[in-house]
Amino acid sequence: MQNLKQENKKPLNETGANIRRARQGAGMSQEQLAAALREQQFEVSRQTISQMENGKQRILDFQLAGMAKALNVSADALYGHDPSENQ
Repeated sequence: MQNLKQENKKPLNETGANIRRARQGAGMSQEQLAAALREQQFEVSRQTISQMENGKQRILDFQLAGMAKALNVSADALYGHDPSENQ
């Protein structure tokens, strides 16, 4: 019953799919991304990365900034903003 309730809930973040695409585009595993974040002093596990990507874990702004740095993309890209749309 609890799993059904979670399925009907809105995701806790909207950027998880963008993070997954950027991570896969960078050729990184979830474990590699977690390790890169730990190098930046973020206590993040592979499981946490998975939960973030699946919208089951909130992502704080400083975590998103760290992911952008680790993935060599802009935070805007992880938010799903395309800078070319503003030109």
